[in-house]
Amino acid sequence: MITLNARLVGDAEPNTPEWYKIRRSGITATDLPKILGLSGFGNARSVWHDKRGELPADDLSEAGQWGHLLEDVVAQEWARRNNHTVSRVGVLQSRRAAWQLASCDRLIDGRNAALEVKTRSAYTAGRWRDDIPDDVLAQVAWQRMVGQFDYVDVACLIGGQQLNSYRYEKDSQLEDYLFRVGADAWMGVKIGEPPPVDMDTVLIDLLNRLYPDRSGVKEIGHIEAVSLLTAYNKAAEAVKAAKAVKDAAKAMVLTVMGDAEVLTLENGAGDDAPLFTYRSQTRHSLSVNDLQDNDIGLYYEALVGGHITTSTSRVLRTGKGGKDVEAG
Repeated sequence: MITLNARLVGDAEPNTPEWYKIRRSGITATDLPKILGLSGFGNARSVWHDKRGELPADDLSEAGQWGHLLEDVVAQEWARRNNHTVSRVGVLQSRRAAWQLASCDRLIDGRNAALEVKTRSAYTAGRWRDDIPDDVLAQVAWQRMVGQFDYVDVACLIGGQQLNSYRYEKDSQLEDYLFRVGADAWMGVKIGEPPPVDMDTVLIDLLNRLYPDRSGVKEIGHIEAVSLLTAYNKAAEAVKAAKAVKDAAKAMVLTVMGDAEVLTLENGAGDDAPLFTYRSQTRHSLSVNDLQDNDIGLYYEALVGGHITTSTSRVLRTGKGGKDVEAG
């Protein structure tokens, strides 16, 4: 027994077949952002297909692999800074509902609390400036419910350079809502009824995962064909027109800037928030696939040996309230 109100139902290594099998037996914390439409990595339909075992195994993205590699580093540094020790934990099952599951990153030793670890790009720093972003909030609220923790702390390493810490404590109204949403999603899985979702890029990604080996021909009626062609061609023209407008606006800004890389208000009024910046941006990349046995030390060897791909380009950004938002 992990806590008074949760059971340990599996301690398999994360991202292994056994781990996925356990997680498919209910709704987990990482499912909630997808069900709520807060995630760019899935939606309610992808959760539905996954729980039914209809999705192929999905390899971790580059960012996901780095997050996995750095998870323990971030957890241990957070624990050191906060004078705590932390322990790994497997999949927890709520005593309230057997389908309610959570895989917390760490338990905080000596406390009825858990730690969630995140690694995020510097470009998302604005979302973490004031509080926990909504997608992570739904996740940790679910974890608190399952484990009946007093609180869940979040340690987020931003841009590989800044460690931020946040705390989520019980919010009954939010948790009641999440429970109802989760219960509806699980009922849909049990009765075989797929949930409605938006027609967007997330659904496109899902369909590509469902049907990776397309072949053959499918016929449709004339009316449906005209409807599909009209909708697609209309959207394509709108995208083309919007891009032309954006390109024109960008050219206008760069014309005004001339040879400057920062555009601001006169008389120093924009010192804290430039109108636009057009600075050179350098990217360094190393594929996680080049690392063996999750040896983070190889990354530093690659840095020393020069096996890092570097690219440089200028990016136009507009400053709003002291933070930069990419403009093109």
